[in-house]
Amino acid sequence: MSTMSPLEIFDLLSAPLLADRTTQSVDVAQPEQTRLADHSRRDCFGGLKDGTLHFQRCRWCRSPTFRRVFCPACGSPDLELERSSGTGTVSRSLVRRNDAPRKLFTIDMSEGFRLQGSIVGVARHAVWVGSRVRVVADTGTNSGDLTFKLCTASGAN
Repeated sequence: MSTMSPLEIFDLLSAPLLADRTTQSVDVAQPEQTRLADHSRRDCFGGLKDGTLHFQRCRWCRSPTFRRVFCPACGSPDLELERSSGTGTVSRSLVRRNDAPRKLFTIDMSEGFRLQGSIVGVARHAVWVGSRVRVVADTGTNSGDLTFKLCTASGAN
């Protein structure tokens, strides 16, 4: 039985991907189309769309991730969007000090991916690690961060 070198394995696995890239043509004379393509490409990274949170799942190993180009588990670029339930658990709190200090939270989502966001509608010191939260539509902060609300004891908002 012969063994393959890592380079041979890479060539074997990447051949279909490279074949797809070589058949596509890029028109350099039309930069407007390129900008539109880049905008639609941003939509494939997940996020909040129409009030629903979307995340990425690897088609090879089925690992969930959020706003990535490659799967963090296997390195595959073959990621598909899925709808999230929008609920998660606070796992950590931190203070970001760019222009003005603001408190962010790391949220472990029910589907298994992790993200950062702020929690609205409650004092910052009232949010504990282990608190259940639900994503809400953008509150007009324009910060680019996702916003969450604490879930009530019954699990609803």
